[in-house]
Amino acid sequence: MSAIVTSREVAEERSRYRCRYYGRRRALDRADRNFEGYAAWVTRFLDAAGVTGPVTVVGHSFGGGVATAVARDFPTRVSRLVLVNSVGGGVWSSAGGQKRPIRERPWWNWCVSAMVEAAESVHARRIPQFRLDEFAFNALRNAHGVWQTGNLARTADLIDALEEIAVRAMPVVVLWGADDHVIPRTNFHAVCAALGDPEVREVPGNHNWLIDDAELFGQVLTESQAGRAVSAPVLSPSFVFCSTTRIAQ
Repeated sequence: MSAIVTSREVAEERSRYRCRYYGRRRALDRADRNFEGYAAWVTRFLDAAGVTGPVTVVGHSFGGGVATAVARDFPTRVSRLVLVNSVGGGVWSSAGGQKRPIRERPWWNWCVSAMVEAAESVHARRIPQFRLDEFAFNALRNAHGVWQTGNLARTADLIDALEEIAVRAMPVVVLWGADDHVIPRTNFHAVCAALGDPEVREVPGNHNWLIDDAELFGQVLTESQAGRAVSAPVLSPSFVFCSTTRIAQ
């Protein structure tokens, strides 16, 4: 059975962990500012939280790359991997439909896609104020860190790691917001192909669908854990969660 870490426990232990090990949020060493380094940080956090058994690791966007690295590098710590509109497929399609390495996707294309997503969510009043405040705080406090995180996500090719996870037959769930403007659909297909035969659930919404509709996210995640089809709303589960804004800190 997977260990369960509640959201409150994560928040409280995360605060204590910063004070105990990093003082005022000291950044990782430059050599560790990669998916492997962030994955190692996650395991140190679990140690600090007193979690010794395997856990379900959920990663969204850039956090999906971190979660993938945790599953590959520390398989005994992970009972199940859940990737939500994750980076790592390593490909994108240009205007002509030709598949190209993700590192060749221009910065302006990423930025325009992110702006479209933000505009949709702001227009629908779906972005919680604390998410806007958190991103603004990180961008002002550590602009270079935010840029590094963005560049790492922009060039993420984790196909080898995903294939290694597939060989180990680790349970994997891939959740995908069908109207994602940020992560190319070709990337999503590449992730699924590398994993072999993961459980895939496609839902309405854009890249930030889990933030826009937290109830749907909790419903899909909980029911996928139980192996049920999506039906009536259920309570959101607890999990170890890797997200872009948290990692950028």
